Amino acid sequence: MRPPSVPGTDGAPRDDAPGDRRTRAFPPGPRAAAAIVAVVGTLTGFLAAEGIVRLFDLAPEVGFIQAGRYRLSANPRLGYEMVPSLRCEERGGRCDFLGTSNSLGFRDREHPLRKRPGTWRLLVLGDSIAEGFRIDDDRAIFPALLEKLLRARGLDAEVLNFAVNGYDTRQEVETLRAKGMAFHPDLVLVAYCLNDTTLTDGGIMETLRSIDRDRDGRTLDAARLRPWLGESALYRYLAYRVAPAAAFAPSAAPDDAVAPAAAAEGFGNRERVAAAFADLHSLAREARLQVVVAIFPRLDALDPYPFAREHARVRAMAEADGFAVVDLLGPMRDCALAGSDSIGFDAWHPTAYGHACAAAALAEGVAALAGSRAN
Repeated sequence: MRPPSVPGTDGAPRDDAPGDRRTRAFPPGPRAAAAIVAVVGTLTGFLAAEGIVRLFDLAPEVGFIQAGRYRLSANPRLGYEMVPSLRCEERGGRCDFLGTSNSLGFRDREHPLRKRPGTWRLLVLGDSIAEGFRIDDDRAIFPALLEKLLRARGLDAEVLNFAVNGYDTRQEVETLRAKGMAFHPDLVLVAYCLNDTTLTDGGIMETLRSIDRDRDGRTLDAARLRPWLGESALYRYLAYRVAPAAAFAPSAAPDDAVAPAAAAEGFGNRERVAAAFADLHSLAREARLQVVVAIFPRLDALDPYPFAREHARVRAMAEADGFAVVDLLGPMRDCALAGSDSIGFDAWHPTAYGHACAAAALAEGVAALAGSRAN
């Protein structure tokens, strides 16, 4: 006689039987369902709005505010910067040198972030002098010549040229902070021009600001727009059409106030140079790198020379921050007197002969700082 049947004991598996590995699918609760519906609805609404804005071309375009080799920078301390990997076949239209800039926009070859073992890396900061204004051959400007001369002395040197036409000392130091420190230089060479106390960029910044104003909000400056937001036409429409943002305002140029005493002597604000040197001192101390300030003279009045006192002031400021100084007045004057070639195109920019003269003087001073590694 079979025992009476008991639910769950008739051989049929029970849902709650021990060892049962099956799971039951429970429908979402009311709150979870409501949340899912809200998320899906929101996403659908955003996608629809994005499509409408794109369909009717309601959002401003995105592009760099650019003139030749220069564009507005997202970094307000720089104001403007070089356009990466830009090739110029001929001068004009803010193309200061021929050929292709590197991936950072500088007149130099590509350099890996990590230097080779045993390499002594030198980074040049400067303006149009170090950039090689009016020099056609990249190998004829002093940073390239300096590397060649240091290697001839037995030093495994690598020279990086981070010069930008029109930069003053503050912009140069910010270039080191924002772009140069990632390359871990052993020494920083500041190619100091006597006009670095003022903003003398030849109108680069004003040209870019004028282009920005003329576009009147039709094009957003890509340098100042977050890439992941800039891809959304809806965001651009809401931020710059419905509620215009400050990013439409052209980038402000750095302050160019000039101290009265300095202005009376024909120079700008020395305090701005002193502040830049102080920032550079902090960077150098943190990274344990050496700094050399190379003072380039005016080339239109070398003998007699009326600006020796300004050289002395720059030397004093540099040495107060612990920097080495190479004053190029003597070497450049000697070259001008000894050579048949002109040493400068104008008051500031050396010819190829002038660059060679500066490189020779700098190689001697820099090699001494490199210590025993320079034979």
